[in-house]
Amino acid sequence: MLRRSLRVLLLLLFVAAGFLLGALNPQPVALDFYGWTLELGLGLLVWMAALVGALLAGAVSIAGRSRRCEAPPAVPSEGGASPRAREDRR
Repeated sequence: MLRRSLRVLLLLLFVAAGFLLGALNPQPVALDFYGWTLELGLGLLVWMAALVGALLAGAVSIAGRSRRCEAPPAVPSEGGASPRAREDRR
């Protein structure tokens, strides 16, 4: 319960910081992409860049976590059988 409360508090803190950033930086900034131009406020642009960075970091983290969960390949022992199977053959 405490962990969830801390997460919600942290989320609210970042949302408040985002609103503050947008309010203190209303200057328009033009983004030129090959053929089209987008004009946004500086604060909104910085907030969007941070959001995209957080999403990419989360995707990389999830991809790394799923790789660690995969079982390592089995290493065959002598004769390709387990010691117990070799004993049973004797």
